[in-house]
Amino acid sequence: MKKRAFTLIELLIIITIIAILVGVAIPYYQDYIRQAKISKAQHELDIIKEALIKHDTMEELPYKHNSLRYLLGNYLQDLPRDPWDRDYHIDWVKGMVWSDGADSNSIYDDIRVEYKPPLTLQKATWLDLDNNTHISRNDIIRLQFSRCLYADEIGHPVDQLVISNASPAAGGSDLWVTEDVDAAFIAGIVASFPASSSEILLILPTPATEYPFYPGSSSIRVSPKNTRLTDWVDMADGSGKRKANGSDDTDDVDWIRIKGR
Repeated sequence: MKKRAFTLIELLIIITIIAILVGVAIPYYQDYIRQAKISKAQHELDIIKEALIKHDTMEELPYKHNSLRYLLGNYLQDLPRDPWDRDYHIDWVKGMVWSDGADSNSIYDDIRVEYKPPLTLQKATWLDLDNNTHISRNDIIRLQFSRCLYADEIGHPVDQLVISNASPAAGGSDLWVTEDVDAAFIAGIVASFPASSSEILLILPTPATEYPFYPGSSSIRVSPKNTRLTDWVDMADGSGKRKANGSDDTDDVDWIRIKGR
């Protein structure tokens, strides 16, 4: 019995069906590959994040390199390239690592991971620069934050900081101190912002009293009225830089005691 061959029309129908199935399957496959690459990049960025956190915990100074290769050895066993065969990047001022994603010419598909915690005042220390055990002119109160503070090109804030000891905090204030800190003394304080720094140096004026504040007792925090103390990262909604914890009329931050060194 002779086998019946496919007719030309039947072959065309089969080819058409196969083409439709391939056309449907390819986008799903491409999406699968894209998502797999994104997941791989996120996983590797999380490993780099943990290495940076460990470095900043173990070392005396935080990581301040524009390359990740200085983590190799003690904190990273190897430094992979991203799934698109490009280097991972770090911006230590913003506290962020990232991949350029599939399109290196666009920021919209970048995969970003922050390794620094939100901007928070962590420590306040009175530095007795003349070692006379008294609060004196040009002594310093050093405020240490969890990440770099935003400053302009010359390393100073756009506006001078305002410190309040009123209760509640005065409108327009950036730092809030307890009521035992002398108000006239506060008015003479000059704030210095080292460029690309996580510190503010409060340079003290000549005190009118022996104890314009009390080291170990007097305390300071970010003012709930703060608008100037921000980090370098832009808000997702385009409303400006992210403000320090304790801003926006919130009371969910701790007071930090001003300790002597």
